[in-house]
Amino acid sequence: MSPNDLLLEYLLPPTSILLLLLLAVIAWPWRGLSRGLFVLATLGLLLASLPTVGAALLRPLADAAPTYLPSAHGRAAAIVVPTAGSFSDGSGRWWPTGNSVARLAEARRHQDAHGLPIIVSGGAVAEGQPSEAETVTAAFGAGGPDLRLETTARNSAETALAVAAMLADEAPPLVLLVTSPSHVARMASALRHQGLRVVAPAPTAARPGPNGLLALIPSYSGLKMTRAALYEYAGIAHYLVAGHIDFGDLRSEAP
Repeated sequence: MSPNDLLLEYLLPPTSILLLLLLAVIAWPWRGLSRGLFVLATLGLLLASLPTVGAALLRPLADAAPTYLPSAHGRAAAIVVPTAGSFSDGSGRWWPTGNSVARLAEARRHQDAHGLPIIVSGGAVAEGQPSEAETVTAAFGAGGPDLRLETTARNSAETALAVAAMLADEAPPLVLLVTSPSHVARMASALRHQGLRVVAPAPTAARPGPNGLLALIPSYSGLKMTRAALYEYAGIAHYLVAGHIDFGDLRSEAP
């Protein structure tokens, strides 16, 4: 786990809320402060656990790239698939996470529909570990001349740099980004920063998480959605400070 991820573990719910409760207990002799911290922690947990709050936070992230319309945008140079982690089963064999497999599976569907090559990008996070791009394609049984692997990138910024270099001779520099909904905004911004135009698949009709009255009931799924969204907003803020993206890169291009 990187230092940034370790820091976020304490800043994001539920850990941050538990820390507030701990402070409330420590501040017990000062009843006013203690009650205030208890109320703040309770409200924070309630709001963070509401699926409707998580969905509202995720929506701008998922909609950060225009829907791909071949008639309006023309033919894309490639489908870009950033990986989402891998793990060892203890025997020395590595497996992709479910998110990595889901992204590649969706990319293959769009490849069948549009006839575009796929770039799978993901390097090895630790020494001695195979690249995530190789791990997910091997598990998926994918291959062929229309599948290109980028095996060095360790994060979204490095993925954008590598993909831009791979497509340097392509015109127009348009890519179809296939990634998790919460990750679209940060990945699309990093690609735009490298001079690429970015489009995304049409969103599915169903939004993640409960609908209707269930969206107003605190739940673990709601907490997961809120945490995923806040993680990405923190990542975008870090990229802005580090210079990996500019504010202009956050703007979605017109169709």
